[in-house]
Amino acid sequence: MQAIESKTAPKATGMRLALSALLTVLSLPGLSSTAFTQALALDNYNNGQTVYFVGDNNNLYEMSYPFATGDWSQLTGVNGVPAMAAKSGLAAIYNSIYGAPEEYYLTSTSGGLHVEQLYGTGYSATDLTQKYAGAPAASGSDLVGFIDSCAQTDNVFYVGANQDLELLTWSANRPWSQVDLTQTFSHVQVAGTVLTAHEASQSEEIFFVGTNQHVYEMWRWSGCSGGNSYDGWHTTDVTLAHANGSPDALVGAALTGFYDNGLQTQLDAVFYVDSGLNVHELYMSGYITPTGEWQHVAVTEQTGLQVASGGSLASQVFSTGAAGVFEHLYIADANSNVWDIQSTPRQGTAVTWYGAQDVSATLPGNKFGPPIGSPLAVTYNSLCFYGCEAGVGTEQVFWVDGSPTVVASYSVPNPSMAGRYFSQLNYGTGAPPPAF
Repeated sequence: MQAIESKTAPKATGMRLALSALLTVLSLPGLSSTAFTQALALDNYNNGQTVYFVGDNNNLYEMSYPFATGDWSQLTGVNGVPAMAAKSGLAAIYNSIYGAPEEYYLTSTSGGLHVEQLYGTGYSATDLTQKYAGAPAASGSDLVGFIDSCAQTDNVFYVGANQDLELLTWSANRPWSQVDLTQTFSHVQVAGTVLTAHEASQSEEIFFVGTNQHVYEMWRWSGCSGGNSYDGWHTTDVTLAHANGSPDALVGAALTGFYDNGLQTQLDAVFYVDSGLNVHELYMSGYITPTGEWQHVAVTEQTGLQVASGGSLASQVFSTGAAGVFEHLYIADANSNVWDIQSTPRQGTAVTWYGAQDVSATLPGNKFGPPIGSPLAVTYNSLCFYGCEAGVGTEQVFWVDGSPTVVASYSVPNPSMAGRYFSQLNYGTGAPPPAF
C-alpha cells in the first residue's frame, strides 16, 4: 500500500479563485469546479456575474447579469475567433494578476485539438497549443485551471491525445510553457477525460482517475513566502492513501472538489462516483483528526442519493457567519432532480452529510429539472441579487433544462423573501439555446 501523503495545511494566503466557476465568498476563500459535462462556466468579474455556455451550434456564448433582453454575445465563430470543437471542455478564470477575465476551450485544427484562449473583455484569441508548442488534447477533454496567487502563475490543465496529463503555465515575466506531467513526473496515465483542480493554501492540486480506476492527485508546492519551494510535482494514489482503501471510481463519471482555507477546517476535498453510481468523498484536513491524512466518506450511504448515469456533480464551501462553515455538494440524479446536501466539518468530528434539498423545485411545486447529461455550475455570490440584504448574497446553482435554456436557481437569505427562485436566462435575454 502506498504511504499516506503528509501535506500540512498552513495558514491562509489570500488566494484568488478560479476553475470553471469563480466564487465570491462571505468570509472564507473556497474553490469550486464544474464536473463531467463542461458546457457551463461562471465568472464574477468586475462586480458582476457572467454565465458562459455552449450553444447547440458548438459556439461559446456569454450572458451577463442583470440578464436583460439582448444582454448576450457570441464569442466564437465570429470576428475570426475559431469555433469550439464538439464536446470541448470549457473553463473561465479571472486573471487577478492583470485583472482580466479569460476563457479556455478546444478547437479543431489539422494538427489535432488545440487549446484556445480568449483574453480580456475584448476576447482576444490565441491558439496556445500552436504558439507555444503544446501537446494536442484528447477529444472531449476537460479544461480546468486557476491563478496561483503565491507563484503568480496562470495554470490550465487538460488531457492530451496520448492520455497524459498536460499543463500550460504563464506568468508575467515569461510566456506560456507546456509540460507533460505524466511523462515528466508521474507515469500514471489518465483514464477518460474528466479532471478537477484547485489551488490550496500553498500548493496546486489536480485530480483524475487512473487506468486502474483509482483517484490520483498530482500536486506541487507554490513557493509561498515562508513556505516550501517548488520541488517538482508529486503523485498520490488517493484511493489507497485512505487507510482502508475506498471503492474504485467509474471511468468517465463526474469529479468535483475544492479547498477550504478557513481556520476552522483547512479542508481539501474531492468527490467521485463508483460503478454503482454511488458518490464518495475523499478529504484531508489540518483540523479534523487524524490531521494530514486522506479520509473516506460514503456520501450515498449517508444520504441515499445517487448520481444519474451520465449525471453531474458540483461542489463548493462557504461560511454563513455565526452559523459556521458548510461543505455543499450538488448531485443530479436519475429523476431530473438537483440535490443540495451539506456537511459542517468541525474539529474532532468526522464529516457527515445531511439536509438534502431539491434545488430544482420551487416551494409551490413547480419543476425546472435538468435532463440527464446537463452540466452543473455553482457559486456563492456576495453581490446582492433579487431583494437580498446588502452583503448577504445568494447561493446560486446553474444547469440546462429540457427547454433547453440555462436555469439559475438561487436562494435569498431575506426572511421576507424566503424560498428558492428560478430564472430561465436564455428566455430572459433572447440568447440562443444551449447544448447539453
